[in-house]
Amino acid sequence: MDKNIITINSSERSSGIPENFNVNLQHVLAKGKTIKLLQISIPNTMFNINSPNNYIDILEYENNYSFSLFIPDGYYTIDKLTITMEDLLNKKSSLGPNKYKYKCMYSPTNHKLSISSTSDFKILFGSGPNYDKSLYQVLGFTQNDTPFSSIIVGDNIINISLPDVYVRIKEFINNKYLLNGSPYSFVVPNVAKYGEKIINTIPICQEITLSESRRFNQLDIILTDHMGKQLNLNGSEYMMELSFEE
Repeated sequence: MDKNIITINSSERSSGIPENFNVNLQHVLAKGKTIKLLQISIPNTMFNINSPNNYIDILEYENNYSFSLFIPDGYYTIDKLTITMEDLLNKKSSLGPNKYKYKCMYSPTNHKLSISSTSDFKILFGSGPNYDKSLYQVLGFTQNDTPFSSIIVGDNIINISLPDVYVRIKEFINNKYLLNGSPYSFVVPNVAKYGEKIINTIPICQEITLSESRRFNQLDIILTDHMGKQLNLNGSEYMMELSFEE
């Protein structure tokens, strides 16, 4: 069986950015009917909080005072996130004798976030000015306003994990689809810690079989999450190795 292996480095792209680029293969033998992902190495430099989903809208009952928190882009551990939120909540709360005092805590038992205050408040995940840019999913809430309370606990577990990587190579795709209906070629489970390398941990090669052998002069490669949202490696480059077999 004729077989050729090519290595693709995003830094050697013809155009685009690391997460969405075109690479020219005119000087490489890339021909085959079966394409396999042999290996891939992606720096895990993605952020778990990034635009546009950075906001939390708050309404305080006693003063009928509302304000919005903006959580800066970055990679957050649970401790860093709760400390950042608590600090911003207390800085943005209304002034005067009825100023609220907030506390953010994570429960290692049920893995949920709780936000408490000295008086009743509500979180406007459903109707706030930034409801469509809120952190409700990351924090474990639904996209609905919470009731007024001095203690509000997330509906679900907090989710600050980084996404699996879905590789879509437009020239050959699998018969599998993302949640937005877009097809993808390969999936790379992300079990790496932040700053480490994401590698192909699936024990067998992932492959795509075409109806007939084809020669490829270029490849268009996009990295997305399971929703089809393009990933952001924040400037990092990556490599993959593909085999083309007749």
